[in-house]
Amino acid sequence: MKKKFITVILAAVLIAALTGCDNSSEKNDNTSLSDVSTVSQVSTPAAAQTVTTAAESDAAATGTEKATTALTDDELRDKLTEFSTYVTGKFSKAALNRIYDENAITVSVNLEREPSLLIRVREAGDIPNAAFEASGIFREALAATGFTSGILSVSVYEKNDDGRIIDETMIAWRSNDGLTGKLVDGVKSKSVEDCTVDGLYGYFGDAVKPFTAEEAADFIKVRINKKSEGLLYESEDSVLVSAAGGSIAVMVRTYEEFLIPAAAEYSCEVAAAIAEKSELPLGRVVVNVYENDENGGILQETMIGWTTLDGMAGTYNSKPEGIEKAEMTLNELYAKYDGCAELIEQAKNNRRVHRDN
Repeated sequence: MKKKFITVILAAVLIAALTGCDNSSEKNDNTSLSDVSTVSQVSTPAAAQTVTTAAESDAAATGTEKATTALTDDELRDKLTEFSTYVTGKFSKAALNRIYDENAITVSVNLEREPSLLIRVREAGDIPNAAFEASGIFREALAATGFTSGILSVSVYEKNDDGRIIDETMIAWRSNDGLTGKLVDGVKSKSVEDCTVDGLYGYFGDAVKPFTAEEAADFIKVRINKKSEGLLYESEDSVLVSAAGGSIAVMVRTYEEFLIPAAAEYSCEVAAAIAEKSELPLGRVVVNVYENDENGGILQETMIGWTTLDGMAGTYNSKPEGIEKAEMTLNELYAKYDGCAELIEQAKNNRRVHRDN
C-alpha cells in the first residue's frame, strides 16, 4: 500500500518538475543560499520519508544533457519511486537521533529530473555525522536505480513565523555525488567549495557529537547487514555488535569458509570507520562459519574463524583441521582461498555463491 501511495505522490512531483511549477504554500526566498534545494512538503509516510516537489533547479547543473531526460514520464516516475523506496528505512538510530523531526528526511525530484535526498538536522554539529551516513545511502540508491547523479543536502536552519527559512541561520552541505560538495554557512557568511564528508568533521570540529555506544553498535550492524547480502549467513543474528566492556566488539557469521576474508575485510572497514567517530574504540572483530546442531546451538567441531583487533592481522582457527595460527594477515587469509577468487568477487557484489565440491 505504501508503494502505491508513493507512486501517486511522485506523479504530482513529476508534473511540477516538468512544468517548473511549485505549488508549495511554504515558499523560501533564500537567494543568497540558492545552491541549497528548497522543497515543499507533500506528505509523511510512516518511515519518516516524505516525497516533495523541488522549488528550485539544480544550481550546479552544467547544461549537459542528463541521461534521465531521455526517460518517459512514466519511466522517470517509476525510477523515482524505486529511489524513494530504497532509502526508506535505511537510516540507523545514529542518524534518526540527529534529524530535526519525523518529516526531516525528504525525497524529491529536481528540475533536472534527478532525485534529491534532503535532510534537516537539529544542530550544526550534527551535519557531519548525518552526512557520513547519508552519503553511503545516497550513492547506493543512485547505483541501484540507475541515476548517475542527484542532490544530497544536509542542513540546519530556523524558520520565521511565516514558515520561511531565515537565511542567516542556514548551514548546508550539498553534493551531487554524495562524496564532495559545497558547504554554505549562512551564520558565518562563508562557503567552502569541494568539501568532502571528512572535511565537514574538520570544519565543525568540537561541535560534532560522537556516536554514543548504542548508536555506534546499531550503525555498524545496519551498515554491515545492508551491503553484505552475498557474504552473510541468512539469519537475524548473523551480525552481532556489543558495546560492553569499554570497546565495540563485532561478530559476523558467513555461510562459506572461503568467504571469511571478504566478510572480515568489509566488516572491519565499516566498524573502524564508525568507531572512529564514536565514544568507544573498536575492539575485537570475529568472522566465522559453523553449522548448527538440531537445537540451534553451535557445533563447535565445525567452527572456522578469524579474530582480529586491528583488521590487518589476527588469529585463524579451524576446528575441523585442528589448526590455530596467530598473526595471520588478511592477505594471507585471502591467499588461503585463492582458488575461490571469482566466487569471492561475486559474493562481494551481493550474489549468493557456493563451491561445487
